[in-house]
Amino acid sequence: MDLEDNSEISATIGGLFADTPIVFTNDSKYFFACCGKTIKMYSVASGKLTRVLVGHEDTVTGVSINPSNQYQIYSYSLDGTVRMWDYTDAVLLKMWNIGPPIKYLNIHPKRPQLLYITTWKKLSDKELRKMNKQRKNKQEKEGLIKRNKPGGRCYRSKIFLLNTAKGRWSLVLKTKGLRGVHLSQSGNFLVTVQNKSFRVYHLKNSTIENEGIKYLNDRLITTLAIHPSNEYIAVGDSRGEITFWYCFPQRNRKPGRSYNKRGLTSSRHWHAHAVGSIAFDDEGTLMISGGKEMVLVLWQLETGQRDFLPRLGAIINTVTLSPNAQLYGITCSDNSIRIINSGTRVLQCIIQGVYSSNARSGLTVSPTSSTILLSGDAGNVQVFDPRVDTHIRHIKVSPGNAEKRSVNNEVIKEAKVDFIAVSKKGDWMATVDSRLSTEDLSLKFWNFDDSSQEYVLNTQIRMPHAQPVTALSYHPSKNMCVTSSFDGKFKIWTIKKAINEDGPATNGSVYQSIWGCRSVGFYRDLQARASDFSTDGSILAIGYEHLITLWNPMTNLLYTTLTYQPAFEHIKGLYFIPNTSFLVSYTKYHLYVWDLLSCSISWSYKIQVNHFAVDTDSRFIIQSPVAENESLVILFDANDPKPQKFWRINSNVIGLEFLPSSEGGDNDILYFNSKAEFHFLNPINGLEKSVNNGSLEELPSAFQQLYGGEAVIEIKNQTQLENDNLLTSISSENLASALKNVFSGYSHILPPPALVYDTFMDHLLQKTDAPEAMDIDQNPNLPKISTNGLPSVSGVLPNISGSKNQRKPRTKNVQTPEEMVDMELKGSKFMDDLALEPINQLVQFFTEDLIIKDTEPLSVPSENTNKKKTRRNGKQKKRKRSQSITKDTNTTKPTNGAQKRKKSVKTPRRKSQKKRTGRKRSISQV
Repeated sequence: MDLEDNSEISATIGGLFADTPIVFTNDSKYFFACCGKTIKMYSVASGKLTRVLVGHEDTVTGVSINPSNQYQIYSYSLDGTVRMWDYTDAVLLKMWNIGPPIKYLNIHPKRPQLLYITTWKKLSDKELRKMNKQRKNKQEKEGLIKRNKPGGRCYRSKIFLLNTAKGRWSLVLKTKGLRGVHLSQSGNFLVTVQNKSFRVYHLKNSTIENEGIKYLNDRLITTLAIHPSNEYIAVGDSRGEITFWYCFPQRNRKPGRSYNKRGLTSSRHWHAHAVGSIAFDDEGTLMISGGKEMVLVLWQLETGQRDFLPRLGAIINTVTLSPNAQLYGITCSDNSIRIINSGTRVLQCIIQGVYSSNARSGLTVSPTSSTILLSGDAGNVQVFDPRVDTHIRHIKVSPGNAEKRSVNNEVIKEAKVDFIAVSKKGDWMATVDSRLSTEDLSLKFWNFDDSSQEYVLNTQIRMPHAQPVTALSYHPSKNMCVTSSFDGKFKIWTIKKAINEDGPATNGSVYQSIWGCRSVGFYRDLQARASDFSTDGSILAIGYEHLITLWNPMTNLLYTTLTYQPAFEHIKGLYFIPNTSFLVSYTKYHLYVWDLLSCSISWSYKIQVNHFAVDTDSRFIIQSPVAENESLVILFDANDPKPQKFWRINSNVIGLEFLPSSEGGDNDILYFNSKAEFHFLNPINGLEKSVNNGSLEELPSAFQQLYGGEAVIEIKNQTQLENDNLLTSISSENLASALKNVFSGYSHILPPPALVYDTFMDHLLQKTDAPEAMDIDQNPNLPKISTNGLPSVSGVLPNISGSKNQRKPRTKNVQTPEEMVDMELKGSKFMDDLALEPINQLVQFFTEDLIIKDTEPLSVPSENTNKKKTRRNGKQKKRKRSQSITKDTNTTKPTNGAQKRKKSVKTPRRKSQKKRTGRKRSISQV
């Protein structure tokens, strides 16, 4: 079968969260989680998926916030690359290809452009034999009898120093078998962790100075953390003990030597099992630990007291504190992330990933909501929506423990859900769960409760068959189920009515609906291995080893028997093709398409089939393994033996299904792999496109961070202020724009006020064109001057231009109030922006200043005095220059003849000076 791969596969949906801690943003509103080949960003408030960063070609192992830019992150992966992202726009900025798979990344706290990158490379069998041989020869040479077991360290680790500013990296350390790498807050020490020991290196100029000092622990080290201020090391081991190693600074310690913990440590012990994770707060007063007990332990280091957050529901893998110390972020063994409020101790948000599905049920589509039902660990059934990558609900089919217990060194096996079937209306669900033995086998029927939107257990049947169940099918139109088993029997289950022992139901009926066995069928002494109903429900097909039997489900009447395949190949699956007369059966190495009208084979292929799915039309799809972790997914039409499409997938596929399309047309093809990842084949619009197009919440301004609430208080009654003739030049919109554009960010990263003053004023005082000159009486936007009881200007300023006894005032310093206001409207931008008082108050102020306080009456200059104005203005300028020269000569000594001649300049008359002293300052000077 020659095929050409010309199809696309969507990005990862679902997936397993990495064992690395989650990372909060600096504002503690969002957090990042590594999930497969993608990086997912969730909102703390709503738990909604807000960003999906796609680009890595292998599993992402961790994420770190860029200290130089709070809106950027570093991600590192097993594909050997380090990538810098702008998470607000979901854009890749830079990438550095280191080469080997990257396991850890640490940022230097004092020099954020330096990254310590730890790579892992698995040793080949040849390299492993060579290493064990060298170790054996060394031990025999030193006379040691004890010999290490081969394969103790199967990874080679290297630590590189990457300078992101220069784009260069160099090798700083080469070792084997690292389980963790940590940096102290001072940036002076680098700690590497191995199985039962850790080594401390001193950093000088960001490079390793010596071979480091090795410290031995009594038990296996499971986690390690460095105190932020005191810089001692907290080590958690496999027996639940937390040991504090006081090894900073390294005094009286020689590099290359090994030291035990005598006299150097103190311990804390509460956990009964291995410690999963340890974390300190930024101040170093609180330590948090968690493990298999499913309890979060809060250690007060100064007082020695403990506090607990119990019953978290799953084993704790990692613990993280938010930057504001108000949230605890934990990752659990059930592939979930829980966010806990540190103040109220309430579970604020939970992100449930996809359960790792290893059961035989595969994928089941809910006919009403187009969601996926799949079985998980510990007897759970999960309802998941792959279109939005969201967990809907879970159903506890069989009780069990989150932690696997052992009795007499034998692990107690948890129950697993083997089969799931849902009615066409979605109101009934049937499940089969077992513990891999015939002693604990259950068939359960669940009824959907509309009020609680949950499936409620209706009937439980213990041991429905004497042997394990091989198939479960639901009738397409009736409440009828069929189960088949290795005991050679198939049983048909229907709803029966029984008297309600608890009294009448809510609808007043004394009867309740329960399920029971209606009939039993068998064929010879063969094992029943597969079953399915036809589209109209009139035919029931049961596969008995290499035979296909067709039955009437209502009467258990055998219609006919189909046989062709070799007797040594047993039937693995039977499926009716909707709206056709075809029946598809497959064995381990063959695929057959039967035509029921002629009871003959229409076409067949010799191909290995592991998984099968049928569409609502004549299409069906199969999965065939090609090599280890490589499969072919092939799309067929029952009317044509030629394949329509195929996909080559580099993963272990454990489920296939058709999902109803959200945009009409053909249904989408969905597959599920062993990494708990969903993928769409030939997607129209990927999940990352729809998610990344959404907007994030606006960050709080500096004003809001300091004082809280809104930075701008809106004026509620604007019309009342307009009636009071207020000229609000600085509008609330301009002020809000200036605060948002200039002070948008965190207070501790804002530049000094002197640097942002000009920018702030530019946003605050928006530029406008100057208005044309207009008489104040003709301007309708300005109020009248003679208001609030003030006398008119003409009544206060009599015309005394004809008087000979009085000296006329100088036109430069004396103006009418109308001219003064007109001048201000034309030339003073500053007064126009800051005029927040009514215009009548300004006129009253300037009128009193010019008229009441003046010692002499003023006259309005006439047109006949233009020439005199020019002469007097010139004389006034000369007097000012002479006054400045006189002032300079009185304060400094002359150095040449020109400066001496300046003393001879005559001073103006005292009479004019006296008259000028009585006048007040002009508006421009104010």
